[in-house]
Amino acid sequence: MKLKLFSLLLTPLLFFSACSEDYTPKPHAYFTPDLPEHEYEKFENEICPCSFETPVYAHVEQEKYFFDENPEHPCWLNINFKDLNATIYLSYKDVSDRAYFEKVIEDSYKLAFKHSQKADFIDEESISIPQSNIFGYQFNVGGDAASSTQFFITDSIQHYMRGVLYFKSAPNIDSVAPVLDFIKEDIHHLIQTLEWK
Repeated sequence: MKLKLFSLLLTPLLFFSACSEDYTPKPHAYFTPDLPEHEYEKFENEICPCSFETPVYAHVEQEKYFFDENPEHPCWLNINFKDLNATIYLSYKDVSDRAYFEKVIEDSYKLAFKHSQKADFIDEESISIPQSNIFGYQFNVGGDAASSTQFFITDSIQHYMRGVLYFKSAPNIDSVAPVLDFIKEDIHHLIQTLEWK
């Protein structure tokens, strides 16, 4: 009985003593990794009918399978940013056939706007580098969509390449924003330095 009475008297005392100081909740924050300086090297191999510059802090791998099958063209590449937990998936297609070219472009738009259910917005940004015969669009997807950035580039005659950036984490734009902006610069550089063969 004495223990019960002691508990009843102690509980309000602890309650009021715990609340005597002002409490300020900490704002919600996300870890920002140390980002390296942008530095690039030329990527070129015998499989891809193009060359471009990739970041030295990323690793390029050839994707051998597409859903357990051989890809349509062997130039399917993954640019892995291991320390940033992100990958740019690149796929090349020969679009010499005009009907196929139109289908591929239509598919690019469908794939980009597939994220509209989760996206706050989707901005289309035109890509035009006439001296390199490069034309296309970049899609910047706002909000917590699975892919924040997608693009396709083509010479409108034979070559077509599509790129998609994915993070290996749950989509949360607040947590990936600094890294997303950083990798967007690398995507821009890749497009600017691409040369068709």
